[in-house]
Amino acid sequence: MTSYDLPYIQRNTETLLDIATDVIRLLRSAGETVGVAESLTAGGVMAALTSVPGASAAFRGGVVSYATQLKQLLLVVDAGLIAREGVIHADVAAQMAEGARKATTFDGIPTTWGIGTTGVAGPDLQDGKPAGTVFIGIASPEGSRAWGPFCFPGPRERVREATVIEARSRLRDALVAGRSGGNRETMESHHFSRSTLSGLPNEILSLILSNFCLHCREPLKTPHAYSLIEPEPHEYEKLCWYSADCQALHSACLVSRKLRDIAQPILYHAFLPGYRGSCDSQSMQYDWRRRLTTFLRTVARRGDLAAQVRMVYLDDQALEGIEAEADPAIEEAARARGFRLSNFLGPFPRDDMWSVLSPYGPSGPKMTGMILACLPNLTNFSICCISGTILRCLPSSVLRAAGVSSLPLQTIDVIGGCLGDRFDGILEMAAPTLRTLNIFDAELSSGSLARPFPNLRNVGITTGGFGGSEFELLLPGRVGLETCIYEACECCGSPSFSPSHTVELLRSHTETLETLRLDLRFRDTPRLVDGMYLPERIPSLRDFAVLRDLFLNTLYIHNGVDESPDDDSVLIRLLPPSIVSLKLADSMSNDSRLERLAKGLLHLAEAASQGQFPRLQRVRCDTARRLDDYGVGEMFASAGVDFGYNTWPLTMGASRRKEFSKLTEVFVTREVISHQHYDDVEDSAGSVMSTFSHHSSSDDGNGYYYSRVRLDLSTL
Repeated sequence: MTSYDLPYIQRNTETLLDIATDVIRLLRSAGETVGVAESLTAGGVMAALTSVPGASAAFRGGVVSYATQLKQLLLVVDAGLIAREGVIHADVAAQMAEGARKATTFDGIPTTWGIGTTGVAGPDLQDGKPAGTVFIGIASPEGSRAWGPFCFPGPRERVREATVIEARSRLRDALVAGRSGGNRETMESHHFSRSTLSGLPNEILSLILSNFCLHCREPLKTPHAYSLIEPEPHEYEKLCWYSADCQALHSACLVSRKLRDIAQPILYHAFLPGYRGSCDSQSMQYDWRRRLTTFLRTVARRGDLAAQVRMVYLDDQALEGIEAEADPAIEEAARARGFRLSNFLGPFPRDDMWSVLSPYGPSGPKMTGMILACLPNLTNFSICCISGTILRCLPSSVLRAAGVSSLPLQTIDVIGGCLGDRFDGILEMAAPTLRTLNIFDAELSSGSLARPFPNLRNVGITTGGFGGSEFELLLPGRVGLETCIYEACECCGSPSFSPSHTVELLRSHTETLETLRLDLRFRDTPRLVDGMYLPERIPSLRDFAVLRDLFLNTLYIHNGVDESPDDDSVLIRLLPPSIVSLKLADSMSNDSRLERLAKGLLHLAEAASQGQFPRLQRVRCDTARRLDDYGVGEMFASAGVDFGYNTWPLTMGASRRKEFSKLTEVFVTREVISHQHYDDVEDSAGSVMSTFSHHSSSDDGNGYYYSRVRLDLSTL
């Protein structure tokens, strides 16, 4: 008796390969075959089935029908259905599954089963359906049906992965129900029974729990550093959403060994005490105080968990009240890591003022250095140094003494403080891999900024004192810069910052720069021109071949008091043909300037309708709908461009921002997570009634989405 002749036995734990193996075993034992028709999964279902040895006896082949016409030609999907409903529809999935059976039939022997997948992998809408919308069809000699719409959260690759998982599980359920003579209701009840916690594959559980992980759920591209310290608008005594998510994963670790082994690595993906004001919450459900020493001890002893950590955020609050605990934690970490503590402490400058609290001196730099030494795969490091105690000095020789030759950091956020060369050691160690550098209201030494960063692609500066001279150190000599962001904060901005000079510095990146944001609304030092104080005009960006996203102040486009002959064409001459999104910020208190802006936008819309800006999709202004009187929205609509209004809050300094308890979220957005429930959860360790609840809110009117994710394990 071969393994394929063995009876099917439902497991308590399984992998995705187990599901595929079950499918092939069930097909072979019944002498049946399967064909596949895929759209968004692009062969993923076929690849999964054929990963099983012996799959050729049951798997016949398939069709990847990305193009709508191929769905009609090869799979015989009804053209009228597609015209009415689009390709993202349950009936389309069912017809694709039936088409897969017919397309893989040969020698007069029909294929028994068919699978069809259609949906939106993202990130853009398709047929008016949001990313994550998926339908799955199953066909057999008795007929075809479809399931959906599924609403899978996450980026493109995760939507596709979840679809492959669901398709295989649905087919297995249908095969099991077919063997027992079950009908459609039997198939549904069997699938529901497998949706208990004990029946879900580890990969599916991982997908569910990863929705509570900031790193897994929201891959950060180029966030502003101050989003890390800006408090979440939540009641002071309640948990903020980040602390609540951590509490959910922590609780899951206590349910059973199975859940612990899945949830614990996810919990350790990110350690961000204080993120979004979470340290300000006084709830005792998840207290961040003294978590830093516990975290250090764990990652020093558990190399497997240390290897999972990708994101770390440290600030002064994380060090509150841990002076007595820091030294033993540092000693324990050095022993666990196998290096001499004296070698690690030697390069630190001695500060007698701190000797009363700690024989090793201030704990901030040493805790920071030890944590960096213990995390071999850390990619995102954010540090808030407003008071200066967390990073008084951290030489690169400290990390080398701990056996670290380089830091694999790809993103660094520096928030607040006159650091000078105190951050130079970290930048030196991370220079080869660093891709994103965000500096918020912080001052670094010229040596730190002028250091070679061969892979630096994104630069974000939000500051009141970072001027043109610093930019001259940071920008020249770089290759392939993709994002450049500069925001003046506080009331004065930087008088030495020149937008036109910055654009000239960026000329060496015309073939790579995709995002440019110059927000100078706080800057009030325009230059003197012909006896009048006028801001300098932004030079043309026409030669930036791949520039997609542009944020500018209208004051630097229409900089005169009176109308100019070139007002109508100023935006056409300014923007490159590659532009996709244009954001124009200013209060527009001057009616004359508003009319001039309207003329420029009307001519831009006309140029877009004539094909001069073929990629233009969005234009946003913050003029409180006052441009409606000029017909700007209608003109852009006729050109197929989405025109609307946004407000972009002004940026204050880091030291002042920490004083505010309720502020509006600005740049780091959260994807809306679809509403799902997994009820009556049972685990092999015992029956636990639990509910995974995903609570989502909608667009707040400014283009930002807010969501909350809660895991209630109330019976623990």
